[in-house]
Amino acid sequence: MFIFYSLVSFATATENTDVFLVANPLLPTLALLADGIVSLTELEDFLKLRAWDANLRGYQIYNDRWGLMAQFDYTQVNQMWNTTHVGFKVGPRLSLQSSGFEGWSVTAYGLVGYTAAKASRYPLSKWAVVGAGSEIGRSFMWNNFVLDLGLGLYTTRNVLYRTSADSLEGTDAPPGLPTVPSIHTGIGYAF
Repeated sequence: MFIFYSLVSFATATENTDVFLVANPLLPTLALLADGIVSLTELEDFLKLRAWDANLRGYQIYNDRWGLMAQFDYTQVNQMWNTTHVGFKVGPRLSLQSSGFEGWSVTAYGLVGYTAAKASRYPLSKWAVVGAGSEIGRSFMWNNFVLDLGLGLYTTRNVLYRTSADSLEGTDAPPGLPTVPSIHTGIGYAF
């Protein structure tokens, strides 16, 4: 108990706390839950669905009004073929209450990424992803522990499509996402 108290008292946020790192626990949990549900059914005999999604978001707060958000995303889906996406989002963050990190905020961001599809070990196709989005969020902090929530919209476009498989020669890139909603939940730590 003394060790826990010492850690919590050491982790008390100070006024010069300006770096925040959060991870989204919702997407990995949903992916594992979906995998578990499929594995409990006879569907798994015909359909092997494995999904993994993780992201890590960081904030650098410069003053009571402005900051910077950067996020790294990794998604892998195994169905009949294997698709892997690695992406990066970055953009300015505006505190609506001039309170630094805590409270309401608006973030606009650009995103870039890379997606590759393969069957077993054989590459099928690959393409780049570009897009933009915005998010309104609310952040809470207890000592140095952080809860970050947000709702937003984003859109993407797939570019630089390349095929490796002869059967995909002459095909077009998968369509990007039209404007779709996004939900962000993040739990993390302030430094």
